[in-house]
Amino acid sequence: MPSSHELINQEIILISIFCLAKPGLTDSFTFKSKNIEILDKGNQINAFNSEATSIDKKFYIKSDKFIYLKNLDTLESSGNGVVLINSKNLTMKYDSAIFDQKNLNIKAYGNIEIFHNDRNFTIQTSEIFYDQKNNIIRSNKTTKIKDNQNNTHLI
Repeated sequence: MPSSHELINQEIILISIFCLAKPGLTDSFTFKSKNIEILDKGNQINAFNSEATSIDKKFYIKSDKFIYLKNLDTLESSGNGVVLINSKNLTMKYDSAIFDQKNLNIKAYGNIEIFHNDRNFTIQTSEIFYDQKNNIIRSNKTTKIKDNQNNTHLI
């Protein structure tokens, strides 16, 4: 009988094979987790206390819970979320988020902090929408921006 470590590695390999078999590279994730559930004939993956990396390496995400829905190509993340958006050198902390790979956007909710690692500024708000195609971050909620000269702007 395989050890629990071997089972975890097998699950991670299965997830990788499952994701790599999809037609596009930007619509898939690999998961690193001690607890993964595969439901609905592989159309839903639940992962707990996990890390997810997009196949194209644009996103590295940590969260308490992930729900990946293959048919929608969305990754729902909830609880202590942190995403590193490598292509933009941004780090975002949040309570919950939806990564819509089909439409290339991210919606995040609750205690959001975005750090731009090159330009040294932060954004704080309660809800945010990030349009990846057009590189636009917007929020309809009160937003606090702290720039690289330590000025604070409330919008």
